[in-house]
Amino acid sequence: MTKDEARMCFRDYVQYGGCIQTSNHCRDRMLERNINMDDMLNVLHWGEIETIEYDENHDSWKCKLKGKDIDGNELIFLTALYEPCHTVKCVTVF
Repeated sequence: MTKDEARMCFRDYVQYGGCIQTSNHCRDRMLERNINMDDMLNVLHWGEIETIEYDENHDSWKCKLKGKDIDGNELIFLTALYEPCHTVKCVTVF
């Protein structure tokens, strides 16, 4: 999967209500940092994919997305993207 293909998948999730999951760790970090779902969706829709690599152990694409929350603060999400664009799992945020 290329960065452009992954970017299209993320944008489709946000626009059309795809399956977006968060790990327990990600939910904890979001609470600690006052990050809400609107912030996450903003990064998934408008953020840039810095890295993408295939994870054979989990049969997914690991992506590092960098973007801004709805207030303009920088956020980075680490995600797992399951093909063919069925599920996004947010693993952590910083």
